[in-house]
Amino acid sequence: LAMVLAGITVAARRVRLDALGKVQTEATASQARTLHVFIHENTKSLYVALQGNDVTTCWLHGAKKLDEATLKRLDEAWATMRADDPRVLAMMDHPIGRRLRAYQVLDEVTKELIVTDKYGQLVAASQKTEDYYQGDEAWWQGAYADGEGAIFIPQIARDPSAGVWSLSICFPIFHDSEICGVAKAVMDVSQWFYGANDDVGMIQAGGVLVDETGEAVYPVNVVPENRLADWDGAITTFTDPGWRVTSEGMFEGYAPVLLRSHIGTLPVVAPRWMLVLRTPEGVVMAEVNRMTWLTVVAGLGMIVLIFLTGLWAVDRSIGRRIRWLESAAMK
Repeated sequence: LAMVLAGITVAARRVRLDALGKVQTEATASQARTLHVFIHENTKSLYVALQGNDVTTCWLHGAKKLDEATLKRLDEAWATMRADDPRVLAMMDHPIGRRLRAYQVLDEVTKELIVTDKYGQLVAASQKTEDYYQGDEAWWQGAYADGEGAIFIPQIARDPSAGVWSLSICFPIFHDSEICGVAKAVMDVSQWFYGANDDVGMIQAGGVLVDETGEAVYPVNVVPENRLADWDGAITTFTDPGWRVTSEGMFEGYAPVLLRSHIGTLPVVAPRWMLVLRTPEGVVMAEVNRMTWLTVVAGLGMIVLIFLTGLWAVDRSIGRRIRWLESAAMK
């Protein structure tokens, strides 16, 4: 009976884990798809908004490259320029700048928009930037792609100009099939990723996006040493969703955030992310543990009852024999 009781307990624990694992996996995969759709649709709408626009292409197509000395002086002075400096005002009041701010008003997630010419020189922005020359920035070079053009999405990072943890979407602007400018949109990650408030059934799970090494990219410092434990096995393949229990006692559902390889004819160059929903195993198994104790108590009670019943039966049988012997002796 004890062995049967132990088997039932182990089986109940496994069934509960499997059931919750499937729920956690489905919830994580659903949210990963939502993130994919959000990023894709915002990228597509931004890209389309700045393509084939007569004002934009007209202003960018005729851009002139500054000589190196002038560009260096302007770039060095830009960071400390006052907001009312004529050169800053020219950037802010530019027709493209007004268009960017109008777009930003309609989209609360987008915190900053930047447009440069094909030389990396700042043309317009929704707000004052840290630098004037953008051509030496990784985001600009990724989107320009040696003149071929690409949708370039850098890793999530804190943006000093926008003052938020951001996902930047960077892309070229074309005029007659040639790149005439490069644009960047800075989106506030906290506006579309609610990692700390993901409910999976009746359990609250903390969400985190990790990169290909298992390091948390957003939010940061929510896992020990900012890196997932036991970074090996199926979770590292970035192919299928699943679930696992780590050596540090965390119940994790995971799913890759898969972006499309192209938007139109442009390749999409972006990091790979894994969305992970995490809950302490003790929380997940609280109900199982409660049922386990009830099962153990009931089982022990059953064992005691059987023992006492057997003891009573034996005692009654022995008493009956003793009385028979006494009766026989009296005769």
